[in-house]
Amino acid sequence: MSWKAEALKHACVEAPKEACGLLVRKGRKRQYWPCRNIAPSPTETFIIEPEDWAAAEDSTDEILAVVHSHPTGVPEPSGADQESCNLSELPWHIVVPETATWGGCLPLKCE
Repeated sequence: MSWKAEALKHACVEAPKEACGLLVRKGRKRQYWPCRNIAPSPTETFIIEPEDWAAAEDSTDEILAVVHSHPTGVPEPSGADQESCNLSELPWHIVVPETATWGGCLPLKCE
């Protein structure tokens, strides 16, 4: 199963909460690493459980991107998504489970 299929499956299970996880590289393979959403309002936002992030760092070769869901609506990044994407310096992938559509954002860098 592809990492996108795994992330979509996780988003469907977690709905109506936002699902979150990481796209990681193990050897030559990219994988979805599901994480727990510990946000106080998990239907509106997400915060990746720090222990899950640390486990991904310890168990994989590289964290490639952040993945999360928007349970309804469109897969467009919110202002908070773009700001957090910039701070993480990683690409972000967004999936809407009810339509299986994808979007995302890249970190903006000042030159």
